[in-house]
Amino acid sequence: MENNKKQLNHCQFELTKQEEQFQTFCPMIEISFEQMEQRLKELVDRERKYLSKRNNDKLIKFKDDISEKQRLTTISTSALMNNEENEYINRLITIREKQAEIWKKQLMLEIRIYCKFLPLNLDHLEDFIASIDYSPLNNNQKAIEIKNKHYKIIQEAKRQWLNYFLNIYEIKIQEYEQQYQNEFIKLRSLFSNNNDTTMLNNIKEYINNRINRLKKDIYDKMASFRRIILQNRQRSSSTKNVIGVSPEPYLDLISNPFNKRQWNYLSFGPSYIRVNQSAIRPKCQQETEIKNQHKDIYSKVENHLTGHPHLIPRNNPIFKQYSDHLLDYLNQSYFTPLSYKDQLISREQAQILGSIRRIIQNMNLIIRVTDKGNNFYIGSAIEFEKKAQ
Repeated sequence: MENNKKQLNHCQFELTKQEEQFQTFCPMIEISFEQMEQRLKELVDRERKYLSKRNNDKLIKFKDDISEKQRLTTISTSALMNNEENEYINRLITIREKQAEIWKKQLMLEIRIYCKFLPLNLDHLEDFIASIDYSPLNNNQKAIEIKNKHYKIIQEAKRQWLNYFLNIYEIKIQEYEQQYQNEFIKLRSLFSNNNDTTMLNNIKEYINNRINRLKKDIYDKMASFRRIILQNRQRSSSTKNVIGVSPEPYLDLISNPFNKRQWNYLSFGPSYIRVNQSAIRPKCQQETEIKNQHKDIYSKVENHLTGHPHLIPRNNPIFKQYSDHLLDYLNQSYFTPLSYKDQLISREQAQILGSIRRIIQNMNLIIRVTDKGNNFYIGSAIEFEKKAQ
């Protein structure tokens, strides 16, 4: 009973916290009747397009199924078909199915890499690499160097094994492709004696359509597989201390001062652009940004069109029309309300970025782009200055 009460209190606390976050992140904004009507029209239009696309996809699939059955009937009832030709067709289909199965495994491994949840046999690779037992006394920089080298060794070993597995899949796919081509050449030689290319084309098209449908089914199932992998990763406690293969910042510190969300954000690298940055800024800042962008874009377009070879006079009314259209577009882009999900993502990323800046400032850290420019270097500002001297 006590545990149940604790869990209930915890859930109530989390719900209250989420409600406060919702009120903070997404305050109620009054909109006019015209805006509401426009949003409803957009919603109806999206639903109509979705239903139309779904019905068209079903219709296309239905037509393809009928066409495939008709083609199979034509092939099976042909006077040119005998046991030998049927055996070749079955072998060709079997080869393509085995090839599709290898492709499926390759996709699943790529999804695991993307979701940062590698197979257990790769994570167990860390058990075969000796852990660090030696730690230099009173020499933090040496300890950091040893720790990072050990991390790099394990990471590179995992990357090499991943490349090895992916190369094996590619080789197997190519081998099955070669087998298919060899068998198809033999089948074509049988029909060449009868000078019948129509039947051969029907067989080829039947096999291709059947395998394409199989590949589409496999691809559609990958979305479900990705959700399962992400759920398993969130539930797994072992992933917290496992070394991954994705690029990460170089941490020139004894311990990591950032939490998981902050570290994942830093791992996006210097080229990452935060989504919808301007949408969560105060209105005065948005108006200033619109003014600056309008001035910059308009001046570039005007200078280009008034120069050679266009030579359009600056007092031409077309410039006023363009300026008005550009301003309307920028206002619409900046002030169009975001969905609840997009607002949460934007504000969450802004909060994470703010917390990272506070940690860097409070701990007197320094963050720089690495020499290769693909990630960040994070270390002590004092030690960084010593190395620079």
